Amino acid sequence: MDSDFLDRVEDLLEQGKTAELKEILERIPARHLARVLERLDRDDLIALFRLIDTDKAADVILELDDATLDVVLRELENERISKLVEELDSDDAADIVAEMSAEDRAAVIARLPADDRRDLRELLKFPPDTAGGRMAVEFLRIRTTDSVEQVVRRLRRRGPDPHYSSLLFVTDRKGHFEGALAIDKLLYYSPRKKIRELVEPYPVKAF
Repeated sequence: MDSDFLDRVEDLLEQGKTAELKEILERIPARHLARVLERLDRDDLIALFRLIDTDKAADVILELDDATLDVVLRELENERISKLVEELDSDDAADIVAEMSAEDRAAVIARLPADDRRDLRELLKFPPDTAGGRMAVEFLRIRTTDSVEQVVRRLRRRGPDPHYSSLLFVTDRKGHFEGALAIDKLLYYSPRKKIRELVEPYPVKAF
């Protein structure tokens, strides 16, 4: 990362120009933003991280080196960490919260929806590098309150995997099964459209 750019970020932080910083943060890919954060001191690191929107911050947190991740998990509010964890797949979420102290981990998990709490507690029974620890519990499960844009972002973050089906299993905020949605359908709707408007009672016909 260019040192002049890093100096600019530090200057904007010092001057409190959050609006300008947010515009810059929106343009930087998550992996590059992680490299910026890794070169900042603790105070600037946390100040900048707080300015990143939740969806992008969830991508960024997976790109951080261990030392920077440790700082973020120690210094960031549990409420914010909980919101980030909620955006992650269950296996990634388990890896993140496993790095926290027992007290903070419990506080973060307590703020999650019931289905996420159940999944995380199940995964945390396994060491991170075992097959059980690597297996995502939800198998492409999404919520009725999600938007098409949020779901597409999560699918891209997950990447291709032959073990996952072509269907998304949809639940409400309490984890109750609502139906299913063929992944192909996401291509045909506005990014802002809510999944509740698209979900079909299970079983569903794939394209």
